[in-house]
Amino acid sequence: MSWNELPPDFRLEDFSRLTGRLGAADAYSLFQLGQREESLVLFDEGAFNDAKAHVGACEVESGGLLVGKTYSANANLSGCLRHVIAILKCVPADEVKGSRVALRMEPRLWTKTNQSKREDQFVVGWFHSHPNLGAFFSGTDRGTQARFFSEAHKIGWVIDPIRNENAWFIGGDSRELPEHCVLRGNLSRLS
Repeated sequence: MSWNELPPDFRLEDFSRLTGRLGAADAYSLFQLGQREESLVLFDEGAFNDAKAHVGACEVESGGLLVGKTYSANANLSGCLRHVIAILKCVPADEVKGSRVALRMEPRLWTKTNQSKREDQFVVGWFHSHPNLGAFFSGTDRGTQARFFSEAHKIGWVIDPIRNENAWFIGGDSRELPEHCVLRGNLSRLS
């Protein structure tokens, strides 16, 4: 067996690249939230709606991957903010094995995602539904997050399309992210 060192397949961008693309009011709002929060999620409204439509059309669990960019806050910034995760698109899993309480997304989803994303975009998380069970992370969900999305800036999103509930989790320890840390809007300036 031989070991080949490959370049990392994920790149954190400096926070200044994000604030340079935002208007002054939006950048100021991020700084204000960043005084109290460690992580913020910016979610493109179109991608949010696509994910909700995908899971809303299924009576069993369904899901997919979240694609975007992650910005790392500079250590010189005051406040708690460490990461801003910009979700620019969702890639629905077309081939799933789902039931009312379980979901298995096939490996082809990763291939589909890599073929559909831009070179400067990365998988920043995943989403799935709990139809009429409530939005929470089960033990299985926590295991999936720990195995495949363990970096401190990776997102897990659970949607209950029937009860219209959402829950957000971040990092390998599946810390719950308060809903006010997820901001939706038009992120075409970041694409």
